[in-house]
Amino acid sequence: MNKFNLFLLILAPLFLSAIKDEKKFIDQLKPLLAKSFSLNRALPETLEIAQKKYHLNYTLNSDLEKFIEKEVKKYRPDYASVVVIDNKDSKILAALDYNRQENQFKRDLSFSSSHPAASVFKLVTAASVLENGSVANDTTFEYRGKGSTLYRYQLKDKKDKWVREIKFENAFASSNNVIFAKAALNNLDSNKLSQMAQRFQFNQQLLEELEMNESLFIGSEDSYEFAELASGFNKLTSLSPIHACAMASIVANDGVFKRPFLLNDVKEANSEKIWWQPQQKSEKVIDPSTSKKLQEMMELTVHKGTARVIQKYMHRGPLNKLRIGGKTGSLTGGFPNGKRDWFVVYAKPNDESLGSGISLAVMIVNQKKWYVKAPLLAKNVIEYYYRNLFEHKDLLK
Repeated sequence: MNKFNLFLLILAPLFLSAIKDEKKFIDQLKPLLAKSFSLNRALPETLEIAQKKYHLNYTLNSDLEKFIEKEVKKYRPDYASVVVIDNKDSKILAALDYNRQENQFKRDLSFSSSHPAASVFKLVTAASVLENGSVANDTTFEYRGKGSTLYRYQLKDKKDKWVREIKFENAFASSNNVIFAKAALNNLDSNKLSQMAQRFQFNQQLLEELEMNESLFIGSEDSYEFAELASGFNKLTSLSPIHACAMASIVANDGVFKRPFLLNDVKEANSEKIWWQPQQKSEKVIDPSTSKKLQEMMELTVHKGTARVIQKYMHRGPLNKLRIGGKTGSLTGGFPNGKRDWFVVYAKPNDESLGSGISLAVMIVNQKKWYVKAPLLAKNVIEYYYRNLFEHKDLLK
């Protein structure tokens, strides 16, 4: 046996022991950290594990969260969640919730998957049909009735004077349920869509350091139920705001998923020894060419689609130097009950040398009345980030 192999033989048990100890440590940390989320906005700076104290170093940006708090207080919706992720390293920069009745900010809604995914799930369906080449951005579909509904008769091809044509990219931008149902029925099956949902991290543990419920997608062999699932027109597919934000980041990062993380590290209080750091997880979800097509459709949504409220602000200030693409979603249900108003969005500098930007998820829950639209709140946060926090903000003037 040579010296190198002997060296490996000696080190291997120590290496495996370190991995085992780290896993045991993180398994003890996760429920303690999760418990604090249901209490208030403040997260614990120290935790005691196995009679030892540890310092927790978070990725959150306090200035950004203070701005979000100020903006949400301005509108005071029934419930709100705002999540911001740095696309480059996947640090969670903000994750803040609001409850109008209690007039309190917490964090539990942002990490809860008790919310219907609604049309945000169209990102998964679009990725699946674009990836296998069965549909292109300019593929034309026919439909009858309103695009916001999904009746059985709308899924049948019938030539009459009420039939209209629409390109797939415009169906995405306008969130047309009928077209997405047809695209899935004609080109996918439950297994293929489920596989793409899993690649987009549905039915997966999203964070390493925090115990949270998985966003749920359950396929169906029934054709009409499958059509509902593919279009997001159902209450079964669930999504957390942190996951919704990660989905936008996948598209912004050219089809690569980077696991988000909330903690930079955990250190032993006395010795400052680092006991845990996030393991960078990066995996390809879709081809860069597919991601490019999704970016085009998400940017069309902002310029001409359901998030076009942002377009009128894009000729001035920092927005003028950014590529902004997003997807809206709206559906009643979930917990707390109410009409979800989703907007998942990325904002990247036109000059790629300035970085890969940020992604956001804004979820408003409206019960009796609407107070603010999710895209408008997202626009305000993006403007603040690039005007005040971005390291190259002088180049965006």
